[in-house]
Amino acid sequence: MAREPHQRANYDYMEERLQDDGSLECFIFKPRAFYIVWGNDNRCWRIAKPIGPSTSRKNEEEFAELLQVSWLEVTGSPILEDDWYS
Repeated sequence: MAREPHQRANYDYMEERLQDDGSLECFIFKPRAFYIVWGNDNRCWRIAKPIGPSTSRKNEEEFAELLQVSWLEVTGSPILEDDWYS
């Protein structure tokens, strides 16, 4: 079976950064947290990391490099808990 050409969002690569008081400061989306059209096609995209040491796979500082494109479609959204709005 052929590999799917689109990179599906992996929410393990999305982080919530909290302030000192525990309130939400921001969301951090790493490249693998996005659904990227043609993201698994090596002719179009390359997921790379800077040269240097890394402690774990999820904490790696990766970037997505666009190599060629006919159109660009990248989407992502945080998964929010029901009580997040409280």
